[in-house]
Amino acid sequence: MSLYEGWYRPLGELENHSAYLYDNHNYGISYVVRIATSRPTTEEDVRRVFTLLFRKTINLRMVPAERDGQLWLREMKHHQNIDLQTLLDVDVKAVFEEMARYKYNMNNGPVWAVRFLPLSPKHDDYIRLTTMESADNKLITLPHVSHIVMSFHHSITDGYTCVRIIRHVLMLLNDVIEGNPIDESQQYAQMLDITKQNVIFEDIYRTFSENPDLLKARSKRLDTFFPDALLSQVYEHPSKTLPKIVSLPRILDSITTTKFVERCKEEGVTVHSGFCSVLEASVVKALQDAFLMQDRYPIASRHCVDQRRYFNDATNAYGTALGVLTLTTDVPRDICSNFWSHVKKFHQDFVDELNRMNSMELNILMELTGKNPRFFIDSKGIDSPPPKIATYSTSNMRDVTDILSNFVENVDLLFYDQLTAVQALPILWSSNFQSLNGQLMHSLQYNTQLMEEALAVKIVDSAFEILKEVVEQS
Repeated sequence: MSLYEGWYRPLGELENHSAYLYDNHNYGISYVVRIATSRPTTEEDVRRVFTLLFRKTINLRMVPAERDGQLWLREMKHHQNIDLQTLLDVDVKAVFEEMARYKYNMNNGPVWAVRFLPLSPKHDDYIRLTTMESADNKLITLPHVSHIVMSFHHSITDGYTCVRIIRHVLMLLNDVIEGNPIDESQQYAQMLDITKQNVIFEDIYRTFSENPDLLKARSKRLDTFFPDALLSQVYEHPSKTLPKIVSLPRILDSITTTKFVERCKEEGVTVHSGFCSVLEASVVKALQDAFLMQDRYPIASRHCVDQRRYFNDATNAYGTALGVLTLTTDVPRDICSNFWSHVKKFHQDFVDELNRMNSMELNILMELTGKNPRFFIDSKGIDSPPPKIATYSTSNMRDVTDILSNFVENVDLLFYDQLTAVQALPILWSSNFQSLNGQLMHSLQYNTQLMEEALAVKIVDSAFEILKEVVEQS
């Protein structure tokens, strides 16, 4: 008996890129969710929730598969087994990091998985570092704590979609605890419409093909795609090892978070521009601490962009619309003393590139010019650091409080984080950040083959130290 309803549609360009990275570089995403409930959550509860989620969420029924020489999305039938395991006496952080590299059954699906961790150690360092100020109040009425770790093939979902999937999980778990009837046929979402994406790609291609001067001007960004790897010049390179991503989470106090958000508004910039400038200031400080002194420091960054902003798909269009905006900034040596001037420059450059659809034009520029600066880190490790590299990438979900907290009675979110297995990409670290319940959450996720732990800790800790200083700067 077939597991599938049928073939849905060919993969779009963004989905194809994610499928390529999974097949060749073990690329995936994972989420850790810490929940508080009114009664203990059982494996039976979790299995019921995710079985319902599978039946009600179309992108979770999709599996990329080859058909006539190209990749298609193939839809699974509604009544199939899910990949769920309950794990006892395990390290929450280790499961979270490992699941981003999880290998799915690509023949039978699904291409996502769940691990339920019912026990929550109270003295674990990871728990301590990720406990938010609101936790104690929530635990008064919701005293039972557990973790759920989810892993996804990136061709069927992105950050925008996953945050909404977490919301569905919390709502379904609340209904299961209350014993409410649940309509299994009601669907949460529709798949992204790639025809809208394709129209934009075709327009960009046509514009560059008909305007060689514009093509020449925009392709200059390929020449600065990877500047010199300055941190690798002055800090010890890790010994050859299997590259993996390790997460270093930090949470800013609510008072400083409010001050920072308000200061960004006063300066006419986004929190994204403000926090990226904090990260760049922490890099400059690390370089100067190692006595690398120069007037300006070129820093390349990569920014995950929800490209729904360009093709105006429905708010419940699920799947992957992930694009990557590339930016190389010349950061002045005195950034800490003239911080907000740098933020405004960064902000203007970032907005200009957003408006130019930087993330959607990259592959077209490479095709039309024959230039391809991309490369990958060997899965067995490397003997020496790449001479040129991107310093950091970002994934910013902004303020997720209204989506993920305080909307049902028997379940609430205490903490969540996301990790992308980008160990093959030439980026020192990824910074995931968002606000929840009035606190800025930052997780620096570094590549163990490109950075020593001591340097990663130095940068993640100095980021909040610098933020606290500049928020008061006149």
